[in-house]
Amino acid sequence: MSLRSFFTRRSRTPEAIPPDIGRELETIDQWKPTPNDSGASVSVHVLTGERDWPAAAWALASWCCFTESDWPILIHDDGTLTDRAATQLHRSFPAARLIRRAEADAALQPVIMAFPFCESFRRQHTSALRVLDLPYFATGKRFIALAPDVLFFRHPREIMDWVQGGDSTSRLLADAGATAGVSRTDARDELGIELIKHASDAIALLDRSSLDLDFLDTVLARTSLLRRVPQQVATTLNVLAASRSHGSLLPATYEVATQARPSEEVVARHYQPAGWRRYHEDARTLVRPHLFAITD
Repeated sequence: MSLRSFFTRRSRTPEAIPPDIGRELETIDQWKPTPNDSGASVSVHVLTGERDWPAAAWALASWCCFTESDWPILIHDDGTLTDRAATQLHRSFPAARLIRRAEADAALQPVIMAFPFCESFRRQHTSALRVLDLPYFATGKRFIALAPDVLFFRHPREIMDWVQGGDSTSRLLADAGATAGVSRTDARDELGIELIKHASDAIALLDRSSLDLDFLDTVLARTSLLRRVPQQVATTLNVLAASRSHGSLLPATYEVATQARPSEEVVARHYQPAGWRRYHEDARTLVRPHLFAITD
């Protein structure tokens, strides 16, 4: 699926961007990162597929633009990414590692077999890759996970401080509407964890050691979490892992999008299905001018 067809398809819903703006955003195909070797050991990960890979490209482009650094970028195929999409992602991010689903399955399967709840969750649900694959393939002890529908507008100073300071304490996006798949009481009584309230893993700064398979399998075995929808299961596992390492929330300048234009202080936004029109407007007016020289 091309970028144009992605944005045109979105225009069939009331919340999506009109096709003419979609055509403007298609210029991401021609964007190239500016080489600036930061020597970063923290890898940046995004899980994507045929449905949302154009958004993932914008998320990564905005991240690279406003951090002004090169990163070890790992793009995880959820199993639906076409060869054409993979080619276009490689064109925009030539140094990134694209991990196709078959490669990930071959690598994880021998490791995960000893953890039956994790193995079952991963085999049945794509969302599990957010919790199991990202830390496995991370290039260092810490990594950053981004949802495809995230945009950055300014230099993420708090994240860069976390990267450069070597902090092993996890940080998550605050989301007042987020509900964990386990109660705080169950997390405390069953797992001995004080759960971070109202947290999302759409922007997550994580330590690999907090996501070990033994811990994740124990969570799935001891709680009723698997009764929840898969996406909530994955998010809750990441929130529990962050809580386990006494993590905290990113400041309010990292926000969940509303229909309003972001204030000048906002660093990044996570967009949800109801906010596609706002997403495309923000990408067009706040991100695109920084990616390309504006010509008449």
